[in-house]
Amino acid sequence: MQICPVSGCPCPTWRGKCQAHARSSSAGKRYRDSYTASSSLRARWGKASKAYRREHGLCESERCAAIAAPLRPAAAEVDHIDGLGLQGPRAFDETNWQSLCKACHSRKTAGESFGR
Repeated sequence: MQICPVSGCPCPTWRGKCQAHARSSSAGKRYRDSYTASSSLRARWGKASKAYRREHGLCESERCAAIAAPLRPAAAEVDHIDGLGLQGPRAFDETNWQSLCKACHSRKTAGESFGR
């Protein structure tokens, strides 16, 4: 037997966390599962974003828009301008979308996530 690995918990356990802490992590999993987009929503988004990229094939970011069309990078991803993604109320509103190259989408996402 071992002591529960959760800081300050003295409960003995055969492996992993004690029963009390193992249950609390499954509650967190239920919350995360309900918060993330369902697979049918992701499938719908996959089809919609692919169709949007067909119509908007070049990166639409301010940085890349300054580059002449023949040299502008191709769009690799569709971004939600409001930053809320599939969780937001405008998830399937095309006026809230922009086609971005991978570099521009990563830069925008990092700025939203880490305040840069």
